[in-house]
Amino acid sequence: MSNDKDSIPSPSTMDTIPLSVHRWNYWISSFECALYIMATNMIGPMTLIPFLFKQTGIDSSYLGLFTISTLIVALSGPIGATLMSGQRRMLPFCVTVGIFQRLVFLMVPLGVMFFHGKPAPLLWILATVWLASNFIGGIATPTFMVMITNGTRERWWGRLMGMRSLLGAASGLVATILVWGVNRISSYPNNYTILGWIGVLLLFGSLYGVSRFREVMTPTTREAPNTGFAKEWVRTLQIWREDTRVRWIVLGRTFRSFGFFTGTYITAMFIARCDLTDSLMWLPVILFSVSDMVTNYVSGRIIDHFGSKPALVLSSLLVAFSAAFLTQCYSVPFFVICIPILSLGGSLINNGWPTFLLKMSPPGDRTAYFSTVSLLSAPPSIFISVAGVFLVQWLDYNPTMWISAVGGLIGALVFQFKLPNIRQAPSR
Repeated sequence: MSNDKDSIPSPSTMDTIPLSVHRWNYWISSFECALYIMATNMIGPMTLIPFLFKQTGIDSSYLGLFTISTLIVALSGPIGATLMSGQRRMLPFCVTVGIFQRLVFLMVPLGVMFFHGKPAPLLWILATVWLASNFIGGIATPTFMVMITNGTRERWWGRLMGMRSLLGAASGLVATILVWGVNRISSYPNNYTILGWIGVLLLFGSLYGVSRFREVMTPTTREAPNTGFAKEWVRTLQIWREDTRVRWIVLGRTFRSFGFFTGTYITAMFIARCDLTDSLMWLPVILFSVSDMVTNYVSGRIIDHFGSKPALVLSSLLVAFSAAFLTQCYSVPFFVICIPILSLGGSLINNGWPTFLLKMSPPGDRTAYFSTVSLLSAPPSIFISVAGVFLVQWLDYNPTMWISAVGGLIGALVFQFKLPNIRQAPSR
């Protein structure tokens, strides 16, 4: 879907990228993200899946399986790092992996069509879809993040992350209208099937946006590709051993992972405590979308003006506060207050840690650094997410939220006292 004329040689610094290229890449990557998030807003674990669980009688604690699936991304990162090691062209690789990842999502509408009356098979089909799609997507994630930042000016990296999330949140408003409209004209299980097919179409639309990116090639620090995964693991361990900052960011992200409890179960708590039905499926969608629109814009500005370290600290504090506050949420107004707070905490970590990592790593080793931190953060984060499933079953929501709050506070302390506030990326 791309050719050599779509790629331009690397400038001497990230701030001398031609303005036309910078603007095109800034907006095309943002709109691509908008379509992707619109799709996942409609068919993902924040909206459709919790309501589907309620409709079919599946225990909401199993939503933790979908949080685990997002962490699987890190486990496949070294595969992509190995395949791309020493390579300068990233776009064809990202598009190819993206095709396979989108194909997996076909099982969402098909699963609802054929297994809507069988809760157990439906649960494992949906969980498998998200596990497989995130594993496949994770192969390209480090490469994709490096590609889009290489194609934009460095001082705009925070705003790029923020704009991607901002437009993704804005697209949630469109998703709200679609969800409301589909639920008005059809009922279970047809409404879930229709939403699934719309989501798949949007996912392929986002992939077309990726294919239109104007790649900026950069030199690599390694002269030849690695010959296998063993050498990539050696490189991962080398980075872990030699760069103390990597160890601290992994520890901080591990404690910050307790915040997954809040993000995973807030919609299920909203549904249970406010007795939401399919006809009100649009309500959490619009609350999250409007909140994300504002908070992602704010988070991008915070990162660019104050640095990514303060963003990481603030994110952890906000998730701790929102987890504690959520224990008192038993009516719609309380959730209306809590959701924006949680949204700002999420946008700060989502936009802040990639920016921090990209600024602290050498240009030719950014993919390796990204893979290292993602990979080494994944096992403890997965363990915490699995523990969340059992904590909700054994202790119920409120004790689980207090555990989430404590983890967020510890994460904030690690980020504050152990990470440097890096404002300028190394030139080589």
